[in-house]
Amino acid sequence: MRTTSILGATAALLLLVGCGGGNGGGSVRRGEVTGIVFDTDGKPVANATVSVDSGGHRETRTDSAGRYVLGDVADLDVIVKAEFQAGSSDPAFFGQNLGRVFGEESTPNVNITLYGENDLVTLTGQVRDSAGKVVVGARVFARSNDANVVSYSSASALTDRDGLYTIGRLATNVQYQIVSSARNYGDGSATKTIPTNPNATERTQDLVLSSLTSAAPTTPTGLDAIAYTTPGSTTTRSVGSKAQRVAAYAGLKLLRHPKQGKKGAARDTINGSPISIDLTWNEYPLNPTVRPAGFIVYRNETPAVDNGYFLQDPLAALFSDSDVNLVENTTYTYTMKAVSTGFSDSSNVGRSDLSASVSATPLPDLFAQSSGATVSWNAVSGATNYTVYVYNRYPDIYASDALVATQSTSGTSLTVSDPDVTAGGTYYTIVVGARADGSAETYSEVGTLRP
Repeated sequence: MRTTSILGATAALLLLVGCGGGNGGGSVRRGEVTGIVFDTDGKPVANATVSVDSGGHRETRTDSAGRYVLGDVADLDVIVKAEFQAGSSDPAFFGQNLGRVFGEESTPNVNITLYGENDLVTLTGQVRDSAGKVVVGARVFARSNDANVVSYSSASALTDRDGLYTIGRLATNVQYQIVSSARNYGDGSATKTIPTNPNATERTQDLVLSSLTSAAPTTPTGLDAIAYTTPGSTTTRSVGSKAQRVAAYAGLKLLRHPKQGKKGAARDTINGSPISIDLTWNEYPLNPTVRPAGFIVYRNETPAVDNGYFLQDPLAALFSDSDVNLVENTTYTYTMKAVSTGFSDSSNVGRSDLSASVSATPLPDLFAQSSGATVSWNAVSGATNYTVYVYNRYPDIYASDALVATQSTSGTSLTVSDPDVTAGGTYYTIVVGARADGSAETYSEVGTLRP
């Protein structure tokens, strides 16, 4: 994750709004890019292949929350591609996004939405200023605004020397909001539904940038946070393959939190379990008085350490903090500001007021075991309620139909009693421990239940 001082984060914003290119000379440094892969329902896609070819081919696969980490990537603006195919006879899905990689640092939240191979389309266009001059190095964002497609992040591209941009792997018959911004300019925007006809001129969208504004965007509202602790991918205590476990945790998060369960996780506890803290906030209207050029998320922890993170997506409504320094039983407090293209690095010009704060404290690991129809687990410090989820088949991202029983308790054991859980059968369980205010959850491994 790109972690800087608060001053460093705002300085990075000045550099990044409408900045093209990569390393200007000398040897190319290498960094890391991370993000989450979604389907069009907003569900994380586990076991998707993610790759980048700039500076040498790098490839990885997404984890249980659809999250990926690509390391050793050249310090450049890189196109990150994702694809998924469940089986050789199943349809394939593709997507991509642009990520700005910083040498020896990690760039977070380069998120990708996948579309079916028969629906893919490329959007092109040109960006000019109000005087008709082409704008080089402008950043263009495209995010679905279609009620049938759930999307929390944009796909993006940079304009070339002729002011031209290309965003590939979008979808036909989906309405997009297109926004462009560049250093020393305001923004330009349009709403477009891309038709199926491959020869249609509507696959092109030109944009005109407005004048630079120092006015501040509206302060972000509705900031919310939840911390997740989930079993590590190398655990041997859990039933099922790594790919099965990956999908199981993603599916249960989505069931418990339809909005927040769509984001990732990435840090090991002392026992090897990933931790993440996911932030969401209210989306801005399609045409705000001043459109944000990006967001700065501030994290304060105990003992006090301030970190600033820049999210360069004017259409975003989520941020997943998967910093490698996150640990259990530590309280992290977040606030954020929206900034315009004309903000000042040395004053509050162009910055919104600070949002209300929200805190989350990750929970320690939860380990469960079963005997007959009884499931028991360790008492987790900070957890006040435990819920046992029982499935009639191994759970996955789409396994809500397999959920046959849910029982809760404040204790550390529970005997499952449900008419759909019959003697002699084999069932699968996940235990979730939660704080009283719902700000943190910890998940057990997948276990078996044989009443």
